[in-house]
Amino acid sequence: MSLSPLNKKLLLIDGENSFANRLKSALSSRYSVDIFIFSLGESVESVLRLASHTCFLALILEINLGEKGERLKRKGVEIVKGLRCAIQSPLSLTPIILTSFEEKDELLKTPECAIVDADGCYFLSNPISFKELEDTLQTVKRLSFVQRDAVVKAYCTDLLRKAIKDFHHDLRNLGIQSLFFEKFISNPSECNLERVQRRVAQLKQNVPKIKNCLSRFIEAVAKSGCQGLVEEEIGTIYNSINDIKTGLCRFIQSTSRESFQTHANQILCGLRTLNRAPELLDSKTK
Repeated sequence: MSLSPLNKKLLLIDGENSFANRLKSALSSRYSVDIFIFSLGESVESVLRLASHTCFLALILEINLGEKGERLKRKGVEIVKGLRCAIQSPLSLTPIILTSFEEKDELLKTPECAIVDADGCYFLSNPISFKELEDTLQTVKRLSFVQRDAVVKAYCTDLLRKAIKDFHHDLRNLGIQSLFFEKFISNPSECNLERVQRRVAQLKQNVPKIKNCLSRFIEAVAKSGCQGLVEEEIGTIYNSINDIKTGLCRFIQSTSRESFQTHANQILCGLRTLNRAPELLDSKTK
């Protein structure tokens, strides 16, 4: 099978590696195609991260009947919806679902799966006919698709926006509020030391929760799949985290009004940078 240099890779997703390896071996020896195998245990975000860095022609997904059928079917639909439907725009990565005709009928009975079929999936009988697969891949190759990278970027940055929003909410609940630090910096006389020390006592009590909050946010940033997509913005977000963390550590150890002010300013700087992050992301995904 002749595929163009930019479209010679396939992404194969399977619940059991035995099937994936057999198909990979058969396709690789028969055609000039690179195969990437992904387990159904992986998340949609993990698949998108791989897809964002590699140009794939199609995603091949096997959905088995039998004992594991329901679990694989649910996971398969989740992956296909994540790739094709959640973004309201088609990816250049076309899903090819290997299944029995009976299973296809079952899949298409649910509203979630009906939209998958309407959005350009291909259903092939399983066991797979290589001639049928070849014809399908050639058809996919001839179709015109939108630029995949822009769609993947939109999906991943939406995850990042949600993580930033949740992080802000958690910080406010733990006593790290922009308004308090703004008032203290702009008019320190209104924030007497007694009030500041009460806030310091609250923050000290919440230190374990704040550490967990920071760890959850850093993990959410990593899971968003945005690394390599919006590298500069990711760097800005990590800088803001460092400003908040460093400023907070020094703020709760301060003893003078001047010291409180200096470190309150660092915390506020981090919070403001984080507030601007969604706008920076918007400018990269429009």
